Amino acid sequence: MDRLLTPRELSAIIALAQRTIYNRRATGGDLPPAIVLGRRVRFKAADVHQWMERHRENRGEHTGNGPDEGDRA
Repeated sequence: MDRLLTPRELSAIIALAQRTIYNRRATGGDLPPAIVLGRRVRFKAADVHQWMERHRENRGEHTGNGPDEGDRA
């Protein structure tokens, strides 16, 4: 079974304040999917990993959207 993380643990992993995590949950902000157990909120470690991978920035890859692309006369 996958480990369940508390909001405090998620906060440490993704470098967001716990209050921000609760606020994002309340407003539909961007977070990994949550599991609600009674009044407790938990996050599956695998879901957190997948969420982080989707937010990875690929700075070394050429996207074709640079300032010299598409504006040639």
